[in-house]
Amino acid sequence: MINQTKRELCAVLNSERNISAHSIDAVRSGVKSTKVHSMEASSLPVFGKPMRAQFLFADGYLPLNHGSYGTYPRSVHSAKMQWQEIAEQRPDRFMRKNYMGELNKCREIAAKVINASASDCVFVTNATTGVNEILRSLPWGPGDTILYYSTVYGRQVGC
Repeated sequence: MINQTKRELCAVLNSERNISAHSIDAVRSGVKSTKVHSMEASSLPVFGKPMRAQFLFADGYLPLNHGSYGTYPRSVHSAKMQWQEIAEQRPDRFMRKNYMGELNKCREIAAKVINASASDCVFVTNATTGVNEILRSLPWGPGDTILYYSTVYGRQVGC
């Protein structure tokens, strides 16, 4: 199960050609995209030091604090820049006609990777926001208590 999930996650990370190319061309041309995105991975990336080439780190930079400011692979950066360009070209049309459909496709892909329903998946800006949303969605009553480890990130304690 873990290896399968790892393969599927790698497919998402390596799927710039699967996710972006068709959808971006369809949005640019104004055609509604209906392609079902493939989750097949041609090969798994090598984790560890060899994977460094997939990121935009400066030469000599050694990222040790992954909890504060993360980054994403080059393929994700490239796709992000393409989507940003599309949104800037026709912002009204993009936001009114394309954005939610494309976002829902991304939720479907993420849901497939974690074996969940797309309706149960949301994207949040960061972990603090995610924890905040979850905690605020629970039905709390008088006397309820949250138990947490002393190592928890301080900002999440104040959610």
